[in-house]
Amino acid sequence: MGGANRVDELGKAHGAKNAPHCGKLTAHPEGMGSLLKPTEGTGLRATIFNLSNTIMGGGILGLPHAIARLGLVAGISLLIATAGLCCITVWMLLVAMEETRQKSYAEVANVLHGPRAGILVDVTIALYNFGTLVSYVMIIGDVVPSFLGFLNAPEALQDRTLVLVLSALVLFPLSSMPSMGALRHASLVCILMIACLSLALVLLGTKTIDVSKDSYGPVELWSDDLLGFATQLPVLIFAYTCNMNVPIFYGELRAQTYESFDSKFNSKREKMMFAMYFSSLLCCVEYLLVAVFGYLAFRRHTAPDILTNLHEERFAAAPYVKVGYSLVMFTSYPVMCFSCVASLHRLFWEFPSMFGDDDHAYKRFEACSPAVQHDSPLSPCVFATPYRWPGENHLKEPAEFVKKDQAGISPPAPTLWERLLLVLALVSSSILLAAVLPDLSVVFGLTGGFCGGLVTFCFPAMFYIRVASKKGERLILGTWAGHLLFIFGLLAGVGSSAIVALEAINRSSSS
Repeated sequence: MGGANRVDELGKAHGAKNAPHCGKLTAHPEGMGSLLKPTEGTGLRATIFNLSNTIMGGGILGLPHAIARLGLVAGISLLIATAGLCCITVWMLLVAMEETRQKSYAEVANVLHGPRAGILVDVTIALYNFGTLVSYVMIIGDVVPSFLGFLNAPEALQDRTLVLVLSALVLFPLSSMPSMGALRHASLVCILMIACLSLALVLLGTKTIDVSKDSYGPVELWSDDLLGFATQLPVLIFAYTCNMNVPIFYGELRAQTYESFDSKFNSKREKMMFAMYFSSLLCCVEYLLVAVFGYLAFRRHTAPDILTNLHEERFAAAPYVKVGYSLVMFTSYPVMCFSCVASLHRLFWEFPSMFGDDDHAYKRFEACSPAVQHDSPLSPCVFATPYRWPGENHLKEPAEFVKKDQAGISPPAPTLWERLLLVLALVSSSILLAAVLPDLSVVFGLTGGFCGGLVTFCFPAMFYIRVASKKGERLILGTWAGHLLFIFGLLAGVGSSAIVALEAINRSSSS
């Protein structure tokens, strides 16, 4: 029997309500690093869209500078190689999800390595979210003052620090909304503006619109700047980080139980990986366009934020490209902040379990996980038997990696004042850091290096090592692959972030 040319038994149990339908996008209420989630089971095309939207973000603005520091050949090679390595770690994460029958990143960590590992995952993702908030504010500070200058606004309003402070008057009210439904179309706006930026940089890089100067220097194919290599590798990792959202999208893909045509895939994991390959290819092509043509346009003068290279004297559309991208930041910030508030509230409730015994920690961890209905697409029943996909016989076996459930009391929802205080703390601290940090590459380096290295490489590698040590006979890669990616994550991610921090300290002390 091929693929999925049937309404499977699980689909029959649920009936027609699980027939193909269009799911809407809403802000993810659970935090866990997710910006948006589909509310119902989704198919292949929707999964590709969601993955592409998750991968592509503000990190794209730092890629031309990364190429300038790495050299054209090395930069292109590393950009492609990083995409491939991220696909491998997503596969490892999916394997771990299936072996543990868990639906979220932190719960996989909890089952395989204990409750404190689950809390560590949540803390890391919360830090990643916060670093992303800081990068959004820095982008606003980079582009809004110049646009106000273009409009001949008072000179005081063109001051970067003042603009950052005044931005709180917009960011705080938007981020304080109890629901992010009003911003559900922000992702479409973001994709449109990235397309506009790409078109602009292609025109500049090909000299269709010539903005070059003699001082920009020649195109460098190679660079012997080892410090540049160490500091820019985390920027590439930051650009592809999406693993915290993969469990959500995989759960949604598995929740689609009705298939009206023969599937060319033997398993849902294979289908999910096709979506990941396709999404990574799309994002890699988009990244290469922005990175290569952005570098060709400005070469050695390429800024850490490519938007700051755009000036209306040589490129008339520059102010409009900048203000368009700043609008994306203003609308994306509240969605990320909404997710970060939910994560922080849950983490404050979890934190005391770090100092208790394992049973107490697991009880609190289970209680803090969002409650779901038994037949919810995001509940563990998406891995329930019977299975009809040819490549999923292993899911009929009892799960070997399990934890005994213990009853717990769900954490109360944050009150209005608690939510407002958390939003105020996030907005004020992100603005403060954006004002004092030297440039956007520092944020990309620290966030992409430390948090991205852990989330994208180290954690999935740890999960896979544990699973492969017991189930290696059914996996195409042995534990050695997990060890190699774990070491790579520590060196390329966590280790490089330390170099980025030292470079930023030296730069600030010398200035």
